[in-house]
Amino acid sequence: MSAEKMLYLTDILRQFPIGNIQSSITNNLYGINFTQTGNPLPRPKDHYGFTFFTRPQLNLTLANVSNYRGFYSLLTENRLSYQRYVRCILDPRLARGWGKNLNTGVTSPLVDENMCFIPILTNSIKSLSGWPDIVVPSFTSEPGNLNQEFSFVDGGTNEYEAYDIDVTFKNFKGNPLIYLFYIWIKYESLVYEGILSPYLDMVTENEIDYNTRIYRIVLDDTKRYVRYMACTGASFPVNVPIGSLFDFNTDTPYNSSLTDISIRFRSMGFIAFEDMVKYWFNKIVSTFNADMRIIFESDLDASGTSENNTRDDPTKVYKMGNYAKVPHFLLTQLSTSYSYFATNFRVYPYINLFTNELEWWTEELDLNRDIDSLFKNSIEENGLGTETENQEVES
Repeated sequence: MSAEKMLYLTDILRQFPIGNIQSSITNNLYGINFTQTGNPLPRPKDHYGFTFFTRPQLNLTLANVSNYRGFYSLLTENRLSYQRYVRCILDPRLARGWGKNLNTGVTSPLVDENMCFIPILTNSIKSLSGWPDIVVPSFTSEPGNLNQEFSFVDGGTNEYEAYDIDVTFKNFKGNPLIYLFYIWIKYESLVYEGILSPYLDMVTENEIDYNTRIYRIVLDDTKRYVRYMACTGASFPVNVPIGSLFDFNTDTPYNSSLTDISIRFRSMGFIAFEDMVKYWFNKIVSTFNADMRIIFESDLDASGTSENNTRDDPTKVYKMGNYAKVPHFLLTQLSTSYSYFATNFRVYPYINLFTNELEWWTEELDLNRDIDSLFKNSIEENGLGTETENQEVES
């Protein structure tokens, strides 16, 4: 619709009692509705967005794992097994090696060593609850002779307390989530008992190596821009529901009690609505991925909001280093026909600090193949299959 037609339609809608939707929010912010007529304010339709869990830094090297017989299964040589996957995802240092006489280059094709998050948790999450509300502490005086009282703020609103976050995940064949959280919480207790030891730098710096950070990103209704963002200071799982795994019931042929599993994360601290959270998010992404670090450092060094920084054209492919930003128009195609695309499950999230867009970056070669595949399938779906017709479309 042209701008002239849109303006004409707006003028017509102004003549109706409720006015037009475009100006309803502006009017509601600016002045008093003294006629008390209905105001067609659009309701919020924020998308739930994404939940990300950063990878912990467990010490699952050969020398450490060998101290506990229950972890011997982690030493399997099968690189496609869940055991190798869990070992590599929970110990990011294995692939790069650490120190002398330790396992170096322990990898799994199921683990992307350039990914700082645990994809299986982001992809499997069903629900999450337990974030604390912000309540200002106040003081109220003792009542006087006429029961008069006064109150004032008597504390800060920064959330540094400990609380629990309950997360429900969709389980799937092989129960990899059960095994992952079993190893995770078992490691926590074994470190406490002194049977296993953290990496030396964790000990000298007095850091807890089994912590994760939970990031929550709420998107707008287009699933493009970040509306709100929050994160925990640090979290760690405290339970794993293995009991029902061994239940027995002859009334049903299969045990369906673990279709969904609930994990409780003990969390400390809560930060929301601060731009610093976006910086931390990009920082951890770039720490694990050298190519993403180029984008991150370029944005930090930018003195203005040039096109290379805003990257707000939804149809343009922006490139930096070996990576390219997946254009927004392609994301709409991914949601309906993802089987065409190799970039799905091969992307890295990044928050544009200039526009608040949740960007997805991937290898440039993969993206080029996907774009070619998209147009190829569009041509075939429209019946343009001959060489002559294809040449006409390209021209």
